[in-house]
Amino acid sequence: MIRNDPVTCARYYRNRICALRSLILHDKKYYGDIQDLFFVTEFQNRGSEHDHALLWVKDAPIYRKDVDQEIEDFIDKYLTCDSTSIADGLRTLHHHHHTKPCRKRKNMHCRFLTIWIRNFLPPSHHDIVCKVE
Repeated sequence: MIRNDPVTCARYYRNRICALRSLILHDKKYYGDIQDLFFVTEFQNRGSEHDHALLWVKDAPIYRKDVDQEIEDFIDKYLTCDSTSIADGLRTLHHHHHTKPCRKRKNMHCRFLTIWIRNFLPPSHHDIVCKVE
């Protein structure tokens, strides 16, 4: 679809991101009281857009000032990895389905899973606050 009509796809994506920004700025239930935000847009090799965001939230705990439990509780209040909280129709879109790029290298079931296991810890069943010394 992107290859056939990249302009329409880019405009649609940009409209969705603008709607997301407006939503999180005006509705405190998603991320709390946003004091400021910063978005940056990047493009993948095939031209697909994606954004990264940095949000300044009022009364958020401060790293190295507040205790780890306060930070974990704050994050858990707004973010989850629990797919049961997503509607069934959307849940299927939020799971990795193996496609041709997964098997780009021979003798590998999924190159993305292999990179995760090789370079990082496996997913944790509890919160971890990483400390930089």
